[in-house]
Amino acid sequence: MMKRQRQTSLRMTDERGSIRTALLLALALCLTSEWFVQAATPLQQQNHHHHQQQNHHQERSLQETVQGLQSHFGANSFAGGMVIPSTNPNVAYITGQVGAYNCFIGAVSLTNNDKTLRFLSKQILEGAICQNLSLNSKESQLLLLATAEEGGLFTETRQTGTTRATQYGLIAPLLFAADGAQAILQPGLLLHDDPVQYPKALVMDPFHDDFAYLVSMHSDSKEENTHTTIDSEPNFTYLRKYGSSYFITIRRILFNDKKILPNRAWSKEYAVTPQNSVEANVVVSNMIYSKGNLLLVGYTEGSGTAFGNDVGSGISGFVSKFDTETGNIQDTPARVSLGTASNTFTLLYDVCSESKDAEYIYITAFTSEKEIILIKMHAELLDIEWQAPLTTNQDVHDLMCAVDPSGEVVYMAGVVADGG
Repeated sequence: MMKRQRQTSLRMTDERGSIRTALLLALALCLTSEWFVQAATPLQQQNHHHHQQQNHHQERSLQETVQGLQSHFGANSFAGGMVIPSTNPNVAYITGQVGAYNCFIGAVSLTNNDKTLRFLSKQILEGAICQNLSLNSKESQLLLLATAEEGGLFTETRQTGTTRATQYGLIAPLLFAADGAQAILQPGLLLHDDPVQYPKALVMDPFHDDFAYLVSMHSDSKEENTHTTIDSEPNFTYLRKYGSSYFITIRRILFNDKKILPNRAWSKEYAVTPQNSVEANVVVSNMIYSKGNLLLVGYTEGSGTAFGNDVGSGISGFVSKFDTETGNIQDTPARVSLGTASNTFTLLYDVCSESKDAEYIYITAFTSEKEIILIKMHAELLDIEWQAPLTTNQDVHDLMCAVDPSGEVVYMAGVVADGG
């Protein structure tokens, strides 16, 4: 039930009673331009029969050693995020959504002494959807990223006379006891600059313990989107209850070990220009720190300073760089269009790298031809080094990635409907 760094299999029931399955794709791809050659070398082909004979024993071994843990919170639940501190690798901190508008937080034991994974603590927070967790650079504090409606978690802290939002954003310090047995959520920073805001990614500055960077999607429209029920799909991933014609805000946030400070170092707003006078949206997928800049990925059918020029009909992805000192756009954003259909789309879902100084980044994509694609891109030039396609026959959502610390393997995980 971990989405950002690891993702396990989930089974989810929608309002029609059908079952949708979140499958771990578990694709380990060699990170060289010859990955597709090395994926099936002559030696591997010669040993194919031998490997088949070993499969049964390997499967039995996996069944005996792979461990899993389900939340059982009494309602549909969806994975949000997970962090494992390097200073305490025996505990994983997790969060996610329960039902329509509640969230869970918990700590899971990862010690070798436990034969099965077990919760050290777990609790439900009402009136919010918890999206992700982040550790500050000193690993002394967990920060919870969430969203809430009026009357929800911490919205009572809004000062009188300030903007009353329909959908709030929230960043709050989360304090766990050393043994993970107790969690205390402290009041944090309530975001209500606009009628609707959805915080999407929180990035820690590796060189400043009291800096963090937040990217969020905003809308001036309070209109409710009624195309689906949000307790049947994870609202924070690709569904948004309110708003349309979104724009983005990137800001630097100051905080210390006790609280998040209300003042901001800077805040920048970037709008999208519609294509052919049609209403345009921009969707933010993720943001990382890379070579002194912030790298943002997402997709849009429009254009803009932060998104580059549109590439014709349909939706295409973008990769943008922002200066960490000012929030200004750096260089020309890269637009990515990999589909070939007349009404094509390319959705960029995630970006990852093995370190803040890595020469290359990796981006996950899904196209109108129902292709899952892993992209290797130069972190500074934003040039594509190679593309690794994988065809499916169903829609795919939330394609996440992570790079092995050695820089030699990248992993993808995502959500695909039954039959994919």
